[in-house]
Amino acid sequence: MGRHKFRKLVVGDDRFIWTVGHGCREYRELVRFRKFGSAGHVLVVFRSRPAEGHFTSDEYDNGTAKHADGRHLNLHLPGVARALMDEVISRGWQPDSTGHVEMDGWDLFDAVTFRIMAHNAERPPDRDQAASRRFN
Repeated sequence: MGRHKFRKLVVGDDRFIWTVGHGCREYRELVRFRKFGSAGHVLVVFRSRPAEGHFTSDEYDNGTAKHADGRHLNLHLPGVARALMDEVISRGWQPDSTGHVEMDGWDLFDAVTFRIMAHNAERPPDRDQAASRRFN
């Protein structure tokens, strides 16, 4: 993945490092998670597959995985990273392991978008949205 910005994600008492990268080979987006202090990591790979309606950054913005139905994930957003990490853990990734795991991002896409929509539905509207509803 070359040189990429390492980002920190805190979940309870655990700290994780995550990065987003672009692989020119096969037009793919890469997201790597590693628990701080652990040797193992998980690599989530979104490969562009136009025939299946799966597109990555060469067709759209950098760090984006987009489905032909219009849904997309901006892989640079912490909320998307958290939903993606929660999903890989629910599918068996052990953050304390020393192994390296690769997962197909498209296999996770539907569940991750559902997690994000469910989270957003639980959040109260911000003040600006509430004010615009009152006066319109």
